[in-house]
Amino acid sequence: MGIRVGIDIGTVSAKLAAVGPAERVEALATGDGSPLGQIFPNPNEPDEAIALSRYVRIQGRPLEAASRLLDELLERVDPNEISGVMATGSAGKLVGKALGIPFENEFKTAAAAVGTLHPDAENIFEMGGENSKYIKLSTDGGAIG
Repeated sequence: MGIRVGIDIGTVSAKLAAVGPAERVEALATGDGSPLGQIFPNPNEPDEAIALSRYVRIQGRPLEAASRLLDELLERVDPNEISGVMATGSAGKLVGKALGIPFENEFKTAAAAVGTLHPDAENIFEMGGENSKYIKLSTDGGAIG
C-alpha cells in the first residue's frame, strides 16, 4: 500500500498528514527540511505509521501554503508512491479544486480520525483559527460519525 496524504487548510494555517508503511513514513520524517515531524504508530495497522507536518501560516494565501507543503513532501516522495490525497478545512474546497484533489468536510474527517485512533472517545472539541467545534461521536450502524 502506498502513502496516503491528507491536507488541512484552515483560515489561519495549513498542515498535512502522511499515512503509510512505517519504515517509509519514518524515513520521510527524518532529515533536514522534511515537512513531516511527529510520528505515531497507526493503531489499526501495525505496519503503518502516521506523520504530521508543522503548521504553516497561510497569511491569506491558502493555495500557496498548501502547495508549499505538498512540494516539500514531493521533494522526498516519488509521486507513484502516493496512493491518495484529500483536502479538508475551510479552504480545502478551494485548494482541492485548484489542485484536482478530492475534498471532504472537516467534521467528517475529524470524526473518522478520532473514532479510528481513539475508539473510546465520545466527543471532540476543536479550537480552530476561525471558530470552535463540538462533535458528538457515535458508532450507530457500524459507521463512525
